Amino acid sequence: MPYHSTPYYSTLHHVLPMRFLDCSLSEEKGTLDESDRFMMDPASFASEFSINWSLPSHIVMFDSKERSLREFLVSHSFKDIRRFFHAHLKGGP
Repeated sequence: MPYHSTPYYSTLHHVLPMRFLDCSLSEEKGTLDESDRFMMDPASFASEFSINWSLPSHIVMFDSKERSLREFLVSHSFKDIRRFFHAHLKGGP
């Protein structure tokens, strides 16, 4: 999820290491940011990104991306723990 899609620490009330997809503008014209690359092909982005990561304890995402990431999530032993209501109107992906 892009950083602006979640309230971050204000809801958790704990200081935990967190990382969000980067949507910073690039100085190179035509270069896609992490958020754009993820939205275009979530499974490929996750596979590429996971090469250099420390496995996180949790992943938060919109349910619209779950189907395309299901195989990746299962192969890394992630389980659906909880679902939260986000909005009545579609504002995210």
